Amino acid sequence: MSTPDQQELTAPAGVGSRSVGRAWFTWFTVVWVAVWMSNQTPVQLLLPLQVNKHSEQWVHGVVVSGAVLGVGGLISLVAGPVAGMLSDRTPTRIGRRRPWAIGGSVVAAAALVVLSRVTDNVAIGLTWTVYSVAFAVAATAFTALIADQLDAQRGAASGVVGGAQGAGLVLGVALVVVLGLSLGVAYLVLAVFLLVAGVAGALALPDPPVAPVRRDVPRGEVRGSRGRDFRTVVLSRAIVSLGNGAPTSLLLFFLLHGIEMPHHDAESILLLTIVVFTVSVIVSSAVGGRISDATGNRRGLVMTGSTLLAVGALLLLLVPTPTAVLVSGLVNGTGYGLFLTVGLAMATDLLPAEADNGRDIAFVNVATNIGAVGGPLLGAGLVAAVGDFRLMYLVAAVLTLGGGLLLLAVRRPERARVV
Repeated sequence: MSTPDQQELTAPAGVGSRSVGRAWFTWFTVVWVAVWMSNQTPVQLLLPLQVNKHSEQWVHGVVVSGAVLGVGGLISLVAGPVAGMLSDRTPTRIGRRRPWAIGGSVVAAAALVVLSRVTDNVAIGLTWTVYSVAFAVAATAFTALIADQLDAQRGAASGVVGGAQGAGLVLGVALVVVLGLSLGVAYLVLAVFLLVAGVAGALALPDPPVAPVRRDVPRGEVRGSRGRDFRTVVLSRAIVSLGNGAPTSLLLFFLLHGIEMPHHDAESILLLTIVVFTVSVIVSSAVGGRISDATGNRRGLVMTGSTLLAVGALLLLLVPTPTAVLVSGLVNGTGYGLFLTVGLAMATDLLPAEADNGRDIAFVNVATNIGAVGGPLLGAGLVAAVGDFRLMYLVAAVLTLGGGLLLLAVRRPERARVV
């Protein structure tokens, strides 16, 4: 029979009544807008332009861009779980998540400053790798706060993470396109915003003391079926993210070379698509997160999101036009908001053991970032194999739909009721 301490350690992560107020959500939103703005603006616009500028052929530019994003991301996949595990066991005076959040923000900002100066593709790749590792460290620390401090509001907090990704992307691209910023200045603006918001947010958000780690409790007793369900959710998230990441990271190249639009027109359509995508992500994230909090039915919403992502990919496969790109932005934004937000809440509900929240949350982030890592490599390989974008969109549709269907294997899809 379990002791009270064992019951507290092994209790489902969704049981309890921990909640936070408006100030917490405000700081959490500012932090995530800055984090995503520093990440998505280079992925969607700055890095492709920077690499394309030094490539003689467009296919070569696609491959180099995919390699830069992919190699950096692969290393960050290891950094996130390691940082999460260490933060679980970092009993400093200023907290256990805060040192990692601050350190990651500072190093990532410094890497963006370096990116504003380098021109060689190898130097760009190495610097982006440093940034990717620091981004993974900071993102893991900030995401762990959801599991550390919330119960009934996990859907709403996950909605902030999802909505901020879209908002950060559109704000970053708008700054570059509307203000006509050069690549160097754009990177510097992103660095300053990330440094200020990341450090200030890490200091303002509360950081609970390190949880006691009990090693006398058998691992099977801690995890059980909850661990199996958690791994299924992480695998599903990785597959869908991979399928979505390929077309997303190569959208600018698709506009330039798939539809053969002039450079200025392609940037304008990209900005409009990002605006449509962002509004859809913000709305579906906020609405989907709160509905899932109220009903506890996370799985249906996540599967709906992955299905919409498949529809968006098929649309561009069948109708490769600027108008279809805008419509796809609406469909993909709605689907991605549901997938990203409600999927994160579902994963936090199924965290196997509270003492390992940081490490396990990092695996959820790894699954999400598979799209940013493997997506460009997968997309670039498929484009290079056939010389156009059709195969890439077909594979994207299969992966996003199939990954969502995998959630049918989860035995406990509903979150525990808060009492």
